[in-house]
Amino acid sequence: MIAAERVKYIKWYPEDGVILREAREKRRPKKMSRRGLAKRLTEKGVECSHENIRNMESGETKSASLELLGAICQELGYELHEILPMIFMGSKSLDSSN
Repeated sequence: MIAAERVKYIKWYPEDGVILREAREKRRPKKMSRRGLAKRLTEKGVECSHENIRNMESGETKSASLELLGAICQELGYELHEILPMIFMGSKSLDSSN
């Protein structure tokens, strides 16, 4: 695992997009549309369009910023590590055994 604060962008895989889409669709109390999510992010000062979210979910995106992913997770009510378990928060160590 790598501490999130040491990474600005991550390589984005199609399976990451599937996880993101499922998280958005499972959001409670009501699932959030891509447009709704993009609007809420933009209102909070995070630049994101519904097309960007579509590209992420479909696997067309090749990399994603942790800032954007963190904001998406916050809006959906998840922690970043719940969506992307290979990322952990709160430690500067690259080796979790330290």
